[in-house]
Order: sequence, then C-alpha cells, then structure tokens
Amino acid sequence: MTQPFHVLGVDPGFAKIGFSVVRMSATEMVPVRMGLIETKKSDKKLKVLASDDNTRRGREIVNSLDEVLDGYHIHAICAESKSFPRNASAAAKVAIFWGILIKTAVLLNVPILQASPQLIKRRMCSKANATKKEVQDACDHMFGPELIHRLVKGIAGSKLEHPYDGLAAVVACSDSEALCLARRMVAG
Repeated sequence: MTQPFHVLGVDPGFAKIGFSVVRMSATEMVPVRMGLIETKKSDKKLKVLASDDNTRRGREIVNSLDEVLDGYHIHAICAESKSFPRNASAAAKVAIFWGILIKTAVLLNVPILQASPQLIKRRMCSKANATKKEVQDACDHMFGPELIHRLVKGIAGSKLEHPYDGLAAVVACSDSEALCLARRMVAG
C-alpha cells in the first residue's frame, strides 16, 4: 500500500504563518488540516535584542512546523511567493522564514513550488485583483464550506486569510510540472 500524497501549503510570514495540508490523488484534492502559526515579539520591558528575539521566534516556527508535519508524509511544499519588503527589519524576518522553509524542504527532500499572489487569485477567482474574501469564498466553494470551516475552527475571523492563502497556494501549484511529476512518481 502506498503512502497518501500530501502537500503542505504555506502563506509565508513571521508573526502569522498560514498553512494547509492537502491530500492529493490523481483525481482530487482534499484539505485535511489547516491552521495558523503565530509568533509574538518579546515584551519591550524585557530589553531583549531584536536579533535574539527573531532567533527565538524562528525556533518557535521550526517547532510548530514540525508539529504540523508530524503524521503526514509530505511530498511537496507550495507557497505564496513573496517579494522582499523595503523595510530592513521586515525583510530580515521574511528571510528568516524562507530559510526555515528551505531547510524543511531539504530535510523532507521535497520541492518548494511558488505561486505569485496574482497567480493564486487568478487560479482561484479568475481575476488577478481578487480580494482576500473572494479567495476565501472560492476555497469554500471548491472544497465545501463545512469541511473548511471545521478545519479552521477556533481561528479568529481576522486571521482566517492566512490558512486560506496556504490552501489557495496548493490549488495554484496543483498543475505545475514538478507537482504532477511527484504525484506520478508516488503513484507508480
């Protein structure tokens, strides 16, 4: 019996990282887990250096990703591509996250596939300027609102865009050559 083919979808961030784990077959995609990894800055009263705090938060992300992946045989990672912000502090945090994601992919020996925000919106809503709400509605329509709402239960409405974006990244990458090849290799 072959292992189920699972893909990790990620909405990259540092304070908020949305994720979804999607089981794929030749004919269907089914989200099996969705969630949010959050990290917070240390209290200013603690006088912690920003670099030390970013290291701590990076460790929290690594540990949380390990928890998310436990029990799933991940065959690919799909992520929304990010351009680096002009603010040096924000750029450093984005770089830390991408370093963590690349290391995760190396350890799992899987590819990272990326889709631009515009490609994700076009794939989900047939227009590159779709709103976050339209992307969420498209995910609900594609997979069924009952399933999705059960998977995101407990996440505040203001933070739902992140796990939805992780799911939409998987959809946007689902017909990429690399993912199709990986699915064929596992199936056969």
